[in-house]
Amino acid sequence: MATELRVRLPQTLENAAKSGHIRALTKSLSYEARAERYAHLTYRIADYPEDRLILGDSAILFEVDRPTRRFKAFLDKDDPLIAVFLPLDPRTALVGARDNLCAPPLGLPEAIARCSLEYFVAAGDSPAIRLLAQHIGTDALPLTTAELEAIVSELNQ
Repeated sequence: MATELRVRLPQTLENAAKSGHIRALTKSLSYEARAERYAHLTYRIADYPEDRLILGDSAILFEVDRPTRRFKAFLDKDDPLIAVFLPLDPRTALVGARDNLCAPPLGLPEAIARCSLEYFVAAGDSPAIRLLAQHIGTDALPLTTAELEAIVSELNQ
């Protein structure tokens, strides 16, 4: 049974993440509650001259105040929100941050790729973009690799 579960679990988790993204967008919080959560943020257009930004398959990226999984494709109701990022073009993004002086995080394109479940959109092709493609889905699932391994380990006991 554990062998069967080990084979099926990655696809099951990927399907759960995909349906979770859709559910989170459609019914996680009421419009008013979401609007209130983002109302306290300070919004600005941020330049990323060094990075070539990409647009992930969830469009928006959330930065949360957590020791693990600092960036997420969707926001849980208990996540302490630091900032929201919406890439507008390869060099600019709309940023909503709780701290007006919040510096743009280093490695934003990689974070976007990691939180994309299946794909991202880029303005062109380059070796750097191809390297980003290797990170697709790394942080898109609802469980981390360590959490998944702990579940499988418990099932094997």
